[in-house]
Amino acid sequence: MEDESKESSLDNDRENFYMYYSTMLKDTKEKCIGIGSSNNGFGWTKKGIILRPSGPLDGAGCARANVIRKATLNREGFWEEEKGWMMFYEGVSSEDGKHRILAAESDDLKTWNKLGLIMNCGDSDAAWDCRGVGSPHVIRLDDGYYRMYYTGEGLDGQTAIGVMKSSDLKSWQREQAEVSFAFE
Repeated sequence: MEDESKESSLDNDRENFYMYYSTMLKDTKEKCIGIGSSNNGFGWTKKGIILRPSGPLDGAGCARANVIRKATLNREGFWEEEKGWMMFYEGVSSEDGKHRILAAESDDLKTWNKLGLIMNCGDSDAAWDCRGVGSPHVIRLDDGYYRMYYTGEGLDGQTAIGVMKSSDLKSWQREQAEVSFAFE
């Protein structure tokens, strides 16, 4: 009986869930990404800041993170998870104030190594997302590609949702040149 209660107590101490959230530091007003953990998905404990602004691409802030496990599609058409995780987040440039999608990777979900730019803004004033891109959300699909859904803002202030695809989580291409959904 005593062993069962010890095992149950250990299960309650495990951190099975991680949540990444946008926050602003009180003292410096930096926009950062924090981490919280939970053993049940209901009660959360803040564990600290895991990504801070640094360099020209995200020097004005880091926000809106999405984390996905690395995986490859096997010959049978099933995703096989690999070691490591990728984080996609919105970085605010300290040079031009534009929002871009950046990436970081981790082996333990706690320590992250920034990889840099994944997606830039549209390349001309005519592009529907020329003023900024952000809020990335990545999923795996059965065609062997990851899809990233993201928001973009045009010169006129209109926002829309775009789609990109990748087979390796590092090289991305716009899959849809036109706006997939516009908000009024």
